[in-house]
Amino acid sequence: MKPAIIFALLVLTPTIIFAQDPVYFADPDLDAAVQAELELTDPNTADMLEMTDLNGDSIINFEDFAMFSAFWMNQSCADPNWCLGSDFDESGAVDNNDLLIFCNYWLTQIADPYLVAHWSLDDNAENTFVTDISGNNHNGTASVNTSVLSAPGQVNTCFDFNAADAVRIDDHDAFSFTTGANDLPFSITAWVYVTTPEVEVNDIPQVIISKWDFDIQDKEWLLVIRPDLTLSLQLVDDDNSGVVKAKTSAALSEGWHFVAATYDATGVGNGIALYVEGAKMPQTPSSGAYVRMRNTAADVYLGARVYGGINDYFTDRVDDVRLFAKCLSAEEISNLYSY
Repeated sequence: MKPAIIFALLVLTPTIIFAQDPVYFADPDLDAAVQAELELTDPNTADMLEMTDLNGDSIINFEDFAMFSAFWMNQSCADPNWCLGSDFDESGAVDNNDLLIFCNYWLTQIADPYLVAHWSLDDNAENTFVTDISGNNHNGTASVNTSVLSAPGQVNTCFDFNAADAVRIDDHDAFSFTTGANDLPFSITAWVYVTTPEVEVNDIPQVIISKWDFDIQDKEWLLVIRPDLTLSLQLVDDDNSGVVKAKTSAALSEGWHFVAATYDATGVGNGIALYVEGAKMPQTPSSGAYVRMRNTAADVYLGARVYGGINDYFTDRVDDVRLFAKCLSAEEISNLYSY
Protein backbone atom coordinates (compact mmCIF):
# COMPACT_ATOMS: atom_id res chain seq x y z
CA MET A 1 0.00 0.00 0.00
CA LYS A 2 1.34 3.46 -0.89
CA PRO A 3 2.36 5.75 2.01
CA ALA A 4 -0.15 8.43 1.00
CA ILE A 5 -2.96 5.89 1.14
CA ILE A 6 -1.74 4.58 4.49
CA PHE A 7 -1.62 8.12 5.81
CA ALA A 8 -5.16 8.84 4.62
CA LEU A 9 -6.46 5.68 6.26
CA LEU A 10 -4.73 6.46 9.54
CA VAL A 11 -6.10 9.98 9.61
CA LEU A 12 -9.61 8.70 8.99
CA THR A 13 -9.41 5.71 11.35
CA PRO A 14 -11.55 6.39 14.46
CA THR A 15 -8.96 4.77 16.77
CA ILE A 16 -6.50 7.58 15.99
CA ILE A 17 -7.06 10.62 18.22
CA PHE A 18 -5.07 13.77 17.53
CA ALA A 19 -2.95 15.85 19.90
CA GLN A 20 -5.63 18.25 21.05
CA ASP A 21 -7.29 15.37 22.92
CA PRO A 22 -5.99 14.27 26.34
CA VAL A 23 -5.39 10.69 25.10
CA TYR A 24 -3.55 10.61 21.78
CA PHE A 25 -3.78 7.02 20.57
CA ALA A 26 -5.93 3.97 21.21
CA ASP A 27 -4.09 1.62 18.85
CA PRO A 28 -3.23 -1.69 20.57
CA ASP A 29 -0.56 -2.42 17.95
CA LEU A 30 1.42 0.74 18.64
CA ASP A 31 4.75 0.05 20.30
CA ALA A 32 4.31 0.49 24.06
CA ALA A 33 7.31 2.80 24.43
CA VAL A 34 6.04 5.11 21.71
CA GLN A 35 2.56 5.01 23.22
CA ALA A 36 3.92 5.99 26.63
CA GLU A 37 6.06 8.80 25.22
CA LEU A 38 3.16 10.35 23.36
CA GLU A 39 0.79 10.10 26.32
CA LEU A 40 3.27 11.78 28.66
CA THR A 41 4.49 14.48 26.30
CA ASP A 42 2.93 17.88 25.73
CA PRO A 43 2.85 18.08 21.91
CA ASN A 44 3.11 21.86 21.96
CA THR A 45 6.50 21.88 23.68
CA ALA A 46 8.03 18.52 22.86
CA ASP A 47 11.28 18.16 20.97
CA MET A 48 9.36 15.70 18.81
CA LEU A 49 7.29 18.59 17.47
CA GLU A 50 10.36 20.18 15.90
CA MET A 51 11.62 16.79 14.73
CA THR A 52 8.45 16.16 12.72
CA ASP A 53 8.77 19.58 11.07
CA LEU A 54 11.15 18.09 8.52
CA ASN A 55 11.40 21.16 6.27
CA GLY A 56 11.66 23.65 9.12
CA ASP A 57 8.76 25.91 8.10
CA SER A 58 7.13 25.79 11.59
CA ILE A 59 4.10 23.74 10.55
CA ILE A 60 3.72 19.99 10.11
CA ASN A 61 1.96 19.52 6.77
CA PHE A 62 2.04 17.74 3.41
CA GLU A 63 5.49 19.10 2.54
CA ASP A 64 6.85 17.32 5.61
CA PHE A 65 4.87 14.20 4.73
CA ALA A 66 6.40 14.16 1.24
CA MET A 67 9.86 14.19 2.80
CA PHE A 68 8.85 11.52 5.31
CA SER A 69 7.27 9.22 2.70
CA ALA A 70 10.49 9.22 0.63
CA PHE A 71 11.97 6.96 3.35
CA TRP A 72 8.89 4.82 3.95
CA MET A 73 9.84 1.27 5.04
CA ASN A 74 13.54 2.05 4.84
CA GLN A 75 15.16 -0.54 7.13
CA SER A 76 18.68 0.94 7.23
CA CYS A 77 18.29 4.18 9.18
CA ALA A 78 21.17 4.90 11.54
CA ASP A 79 22.78 7.56 13.66
CA PRO A 80 23.39 10.43 13.06
CA ASN A 81 20.76 11.29 10.45
CA TRP A 82 18.14 8.54 11.03
CA CYS A 83 16.99 8.71 7.37
CA LEU A 84 17.16 12.52 7.38
CA GLY A 85 15.05 12.61 10.53
CA SER A 86 12.17 10.49 9.24
CA ASP A 87 12.93 7.68 11.70
CA PHE A 88 11.40 9.65 14.57
CA ASP A 89 11.70 6.89 17.20
CA GLU A 90 15.26 6.06 16.05
CA SER A 91 14.44 2.38 15.75
CA GLY A 92 16.42 1.91 12.55
CA ALA A 93 13.35 1.72 10.33
CA VAL A 94 10.75 4.19 9.02
CA ASP A 95 7.61 2.27 9.84
CA ASN A 96 4.10 2.47 11.28
CA ASN A 97 5.33 3.78 14.63
CA ASP A 98 6.96 6.75 12.91
CA LEU A 99 3.85 7.36 10.83
CA LEU A 100 1.69 7.37 13.95
CA ILE A 101 4.04 9.84 15.62
CA PHE A 102 3.84 12.05 12.54
CA CYS A 103 0.03 11.92 12.55
CA ASN A 104 0.01 13.03 16.18
CA TYR A 105 1.51 16.39 15.22
CA TRP A 106 -0.38 16.88 11.95
CA LEU A 107 -0.99 20.59 11.18
CA THR A 108 0.54 21.67 14.50
CA GLN A 109 2.32 25.03 14.29
CA ILE A 110 5.54 25.74 16.16
CA ALA A 111 5.69 29.05 18.00
CA ASP A 112 8.70 31.24 17.17
CA PRO A 113 10.29 32.37 20.46
CA TYR A 114 11.70 35.47 18.73
CA LEU A 115 8.36 36.61 17.29
CA VAL A 116 7.31 39.66 19.33
CA ALA A 117 4.08 40.41 17.46
CA HIS A 118 2.28 39.43 14.28
CA TRP A 119 -0.53 41.64 13.05
CA SER A 120 -2.11 39.76 10.13
CA LEU A 121 -4.59 42.63 9.62
CA ASP A 122 -7.32 40.15 8.72
CA ASP A 123 -9.70 41.77 11.24
CA ASN A 124 -13.01 42.80 9.68
CA ALA A 125 -15.63 43.72 12.28
CA GLU A 126 -17.83 46.52 13.55
CA ASN A 127 -15.26 47.37 16.21
CA THR A 128 -11.71 48.67 16.40
CA PHE A 129 -9.99 45.59 17.87
CA VAL A 130 -6.86 44.49 15.96
CA THR A 131 -5.51 41.03 16.81
CA ASP A 132 -1.91 40.08 17.44
CA ILE A 133 -1.90 36.46 16.28
CA SER A 134 1.53 35.71 17.76
CA GLY A 135 -0.08 34.77 21.06
CA ASN A 136 1.76 37.57 22.90
CA ASN A 137 -1.40 39.70 23.22
CA HIS A 138 0.01 42.88 21.71
CA ASN A 139 -3.41 43.66 20.31
CA GLY A 140 -4.12 47.08 18.81
CA THR A 141 -6.86 49.65 18.44
CA ALA A 142 -7.74 51.00 15.00
CA SER A 143 -8.77 54.60 14.45
CA VAL A 144 -12.01 53.35 12.80
CA ASN A 145 -13.86 50.04 12.71
CA THR A 146 -11.77 47.35 11.06
CA SER A 147 -14.63 46.69 8.62
CA VAL A 148 -13.88 50.14 7.17
CA LEU A 149 -10.15 49.40 6.81
CA SER A 150 -10.43 45.83 5.48
CA ALA A 151 -9.42 45.33 1.85
CA PRO A 152 -8.05 42.51 -0.36
CA GLY A 153 -4.45 41.83 0.64
CA GLN A 154 -1.47 39.66 -0.17
CA VAL A 155 -2.11 37.27 2.74
CA ASN A 156 -5.90 37.01 3.01
CA THR A 157 -7.11 40.57 3.72
CA CYS A 158 -5.23 43.71 4.75
CA PHE A 159 -5.85 47.26 5.98
CA ASP A 160 -6.14 50.20 3.61
CA PHE A 161 -4.98 53.16 5.71
CA ASN A 162 -5.89 55.56 2.89
CA ALA A 163 -3.58 58.31 4.25
CA ALA A 164 -6.05 58.89 7.07
CA ASP A 165 -6.12 55.97 9.53
CA ALA A 166 -3.80 53.93 11.74
CA VAL A 167 -3.59 51.27 14.47
CA ARG A 168 -2.20 52.03 17.93
CA ILE A 169 -0.58 49.33 20.07
CA ASP A 170 0.12 50.12 23.72
CA ASP A 171 3.76 50.55 24.74
CA HIS A 172 5.48 47.42 26.02
CA ASP A 173 9.07 46.64 26.98
CA ALA A 174 9.12 43.97 24.25
CA PHE A 175 9.03 46.77 21.65
CA SER A 176 12.17 48.49 23.00
CA PHE A 177 15.27 46.77 21.69
CA THR A 178 17.75 47.85 24.32
CA THR A 179 19.17 46.60 27.60
CA GLY A 180 19.64 50.18 28.79
CA ALA A 181 23.36 49.88 28.13
CA ASN A 182 23.34 48.38 24.64
CA ASP A 183 21.02 47.89 21.68
CA LEU A 184 19.43 44.52 20.96
CA PRO A 185 18.84 43.10 17.45
CA PHE A 186 15.40 43.22 15.86
CA SER A 187 13.65 42.83 12.52
CA ILE A 188 10.44 43.96 10.82
CA THR A 189 8.66 42.38 7.85
CA ALA A 190 5.50 43.49 6.05
CA TRP A 191 3.65 43.55 2.77
CA VAL A 192 3.02 47.10 1.57
CA TYR A 193 1.27 48.56 -1.46
CA VAL A 194 3.44 51.43 -2.65
CA THR A 195 1.64 54.44 -4.10
CA THR A 196 2.97 57.87 -4.92
CA PRO A 197 1.13 60.38 -2.71
CA GLU A 198 -1.14 62.78 -4.57
CA VAL A 199 0.72 65.68 -3.01
CA GLU A 200 4.44 65.08 -2.46
CA VAL A 201 5.90 67.01 0.45
CA ASN A 202 9.63 67.03 1.13
CA ASP A 203 10.75 64.82 4.03
CA ILE A 204 7.22 63.58 4.84
CA PRO A 205 7.35 59.78 4.79
CA GLN A 206 4.65 57.14 4.62
CA VAL A 207 5.04 55.28 7.89
CA ILE A 208 4.67 51.50 7.85
CA ILE A 209 5.31 50.98 11.59
CA SER A 210 6.78 53.23 14.27
CA LYS A 211 7.71 53.53 17.93
CA TRP A 212 8.23 57.24 17.67
CA ASP A 213 6.47 60.01 19.58
CA PHE A 214 7.98 63.35 18.60
CA ASP A 215 5.47 65.27 20.70
CA ILE A 216 6.89 63.94 23.98
CA GLN A 217 10.38 63.36 22.53
CA ASP A 218 10.19 59.60 22.94
CA LYS A 219 11.69 58.34 19.70
CA GLU A 220 13.09 54.86 19.13
CA TRP A 221 12.60 53.41 15.62
CA LEU A 222 10.44 53.59 12.51
CA LEU A 223 10.16 51.92 9.11
CA VAL A 224 8.94 54.13 6.28
CA ILE A 225 8.56 54.66 2.57
CA ARG A 226 10.26 57.99 1.90
CA PRO A 227 8.87 60.65 -0.47
CA ASP A 228 11.24 59.36 -3.17
CA LEU A 229 9.68 55.86 -2.63
CA THR A 230 12.82 54.37 -1.09
CA LEU A 231 12.50 52.07 1.93
CA SER A 232 14.16 53.32 5.11
CA LEU A 233 14.71 52.18 8.71
CA GLN A 234 15.72 54.83 11.25
CA LEU A 235 16.84 54.46 14.89
CA VAL A 236 17.21 57.33 17.34
CA ASP A 237 19.36 57.93 20.42
CA ASP A 238 17.64 60.95 22.00
CA ASP A 239 20.15 61.05 24.87
CA ASN A 240 22.94 61.92 22.46
CA SER A 241 20.93 63.42 19.58
CA GLY A 242 22.16 60.50 17.52
CA VAL A 243 20.67 58.72 14.52
CA VAL A 244 21.37 55.47 12.71
CA LYS A 245 19.53 54.93 9.43
CA ALA A 246 19.66 53.35 6.01
CA LYS A 247 17.61 53.65 2.85
CA THR A 248 17.48 51.60 -0.32
CA SER A 249 19.48 53.06 -3.17
CA ALA A 250 16.61 52.61 -5.61
CA ALA A 251 12.96 53.57 -5.37
CA LEU A 252 10.26 50.92 -5.08
CA SER A 253 7.89 50.61 -8.01
CA GLU A 254 4.20 51.17 -7.40
CA GLY A 255 2.29 48.09 -6.30
CA TRP A 256 2.68 45.30 -3.75
CA HIS A 257 6.09 44.61 -2.21
CA PHE A 258 7.33 42.36 0.58
CA VAL A 259 9.71 44.51 2.61
CA ALA A 260 11.97 43.69 5.55
CA ALA A 261 14.44 45.56 7.72
CA THR A 262 16.93 44.02 10.14
CA TYR A 263 19.26 45.57 12.69
CA ASP A 264 22.20 43.72 14.25
CA ALA A 265 22.58 46.00 17.31
CA THR A 266 26.02 47.29 16.28
CA GLY A 267 24.98 50.95 16.43
CA VAL A 268 26.07 51.82 12.87
CA GLY A 269 24.24 52.30 9.60
CA ASN A 270 25.87 49.22 8.09
CA GLY A 271 24.23 47.21 10.84
CA ILE A 272 20.89 47.76 9.09
CA ALA A 273 19.90 45.56 6.15
CA LEU A 274 16.92 46.26 3.89
CA TYR A 275 15.16 43.64 1.77
CA VAL A 276 12.56 43.77 -0.99
CA GLU A 277 10.89 40.59 -2.28
CA GLY A 278 13.24 38.58 -0.08
CA ALA A 279 16.42 39.99 -1.65
CA LYS A 280 18.89 42.27 0.12
CA MET A 281 18.94 45.70 -1.50
CA PRO A 282 21.85 48.06 -2.19
CA GLN A 283 21.50 50.83 0.36
CA THR A 284 22.85 54.10 1.68
CA PRO A 285 23.65 53.95 5.42
CA SER A 286 24.40 56.85 7.77
CA SER A 287 24.97 57.37 11.48
CA GLY A 288 26.20 60.00 13.89
CA ALA A 289 26.56 60.61 17.66
CA TYR A 290 24.66 57.38 18.23
CA VAL A 291 25.20 55.16 21.29
CA ARG A 292 21.93 53.27 21.85
CA MET A 293 18.15 53.55 21.77
CA ARG A 294 16.19 54.29 24.94
CA ASN A 295 13.26 52.36 26.35
CA THR A 296 10.56 55.03 26.07
CA ALA A 297 6.84 55.33 26.73
CA ALA A 298 6.02 55.74 23.03
CA ASP A 299 3.23 53.53 21.68
CA VAL A 300 3.66 51.54 18.49
CA TYR A 301 1.64 52.64 15.46
CA LEU A 302 0.87 50.78 12.27
CA GLY A 303 0.43 53.15 9.36
CA ALA A 304 1.46 56.38 11.14
CA ARG A 305 3.65 58.05 13.78
CA VAL A 306 3.17 60.76 16.37
CA TYR A 307 4.50 64.01 14.95
CA GLY A 308 2.22 66.91 15.87
CA GLY A 309 -0.52 64.42 16.66
CA ILE A 310 -1.08 61.23 14.69
CA ASN A 311 0.50 61.97 11.34
CA ASP A 312 2.49 60.82 8.30
CA TYR A 313 -0.08 58.16 7.46
CA PHE A 314 0.58 55.36 5.03
CA THR A 315 -1.04 56.22 1.71
CA ASP A 316 -2.36 52.80 0.74
CA ARG A 317 -2.49 49.20 2.01
CA VAL A 318 -0.38 47.31 4.57
CA ASP A 319 -0.58 43.58 5.27
CA ASP A 320 0.88 40.92 7.57
CA VAL A 321 3.25 42.96 9.76
CA ARG A 322 5.68 41.00 11.94
CA LEU A 323 8.15 42.19 14.58
CA PHE A 324 11.03 39.95 15.70
CA ALA A 325 13.50 40.22 18.58
CA LYS A 326 16.37 38.97 16.41
CA CYS A 327 18.27 39.91 13.28
CA LEU A 328 16.65 37.65 10.70
CA SER A 329 18.96 35.94 8.23
CA ALA A 330 18.62 36.39 4.48
CA GLU A 331 17.34 32.81 4.27
CA GLU A 332 14.68 33.42 6.93
CA ILE A 333 13.48 36.53 5.11
CA SER A 334 13.40 34.69 1.80
CA ASN A 335 11.32 31.93 3.41
CA LEU A 336 8.84 34.49 4.81
CA TYR A 337 8.51 36.07 1.37
CA SER A 338 7.88 32.67 -0.22
CA TYR A 339 5.43 31.53 2.48
